[in-house]
Amino acid sequence: MYAVNAHAIAEIARIPEDAWFKLFNRIKKEAERGNFMLVFDEDKEGVTFSEDRKEVKKKLEELGYECSYRRVKNEPYFFNSLYHNEYTIKW
Repeated sequence: MYAVNAHAIAEIARIPEDAWFKLFNRIKKEAERGNFMLVFDEDKEGVTFSEDRKEVKKKLEELGYECSYRRVKNEPYFFNSLYHNEYTIKW
């Protein structure tokens, strides 16, 4: 393998995964398993939506999904007081 190829592969790997792409892939997988809902935790999925959580909810509802969200405190609880979003999506 040439260094140029390795560099190109590393650049692609550095691109953050799109939260919407990951969400819709998870919805597809859950629907194929016969499930009618999904809990999508940004921290566990390793992605963050660029939009505000209210906007994410609005967009999902425009697509016909039922959506609710809650803010969840990051782990470890005693080191910081940062939060992330967790969405419950039903179809």
